[in-house]
Amino acid sequence: MAAIICLLLTFVLFGLTFIFTRVVLARASVFTLLSWRFFTAFFTMTLLRVFGVFKISLKGLPPSLFLIGLLYPVLYYTFESLGVAMTSAAESGVIISIFPVVSMALAAFFLKEKPSVLQMLSMILSLTIA
Repeated sequence: MAAIICLLLTFVLFGLTFIFTRVVLARASVFTLLSWRFFTAFFTMTLLRVFGVFKISLKGLPPSLFLIGLLYPVLYYTFESLGVAMTSAAESGVIISIFPVVSMALAAFFLKEKPSVLQMLSMILSLTIA
């Protein structure tokens, strides 16, 4: 039960980020918002690292993985912020809700994976709610 509550809270917070982004973009530019987001994340992670909450070791990781880890958040948040600035938060949410369906379709086509009945029902449910 606790896992379901945490999952629901995660989805609510994820959905609210579109609304918060839209509100902030009414007062600041996209790149100002991005600079504050990345500064806050960098500062928080640095503090957690300094106080020993976790350790970071990049030994043995392939450079391509490091590049993906660097580019993914930068590109995702840049395009997300630009998209929310150019559309409404509701439209952005609908577009994001289509990603699992596209992923499942691409996996079925390229990887020859057959989705289960539960996966299909979940996809239909996510499209009808959005």
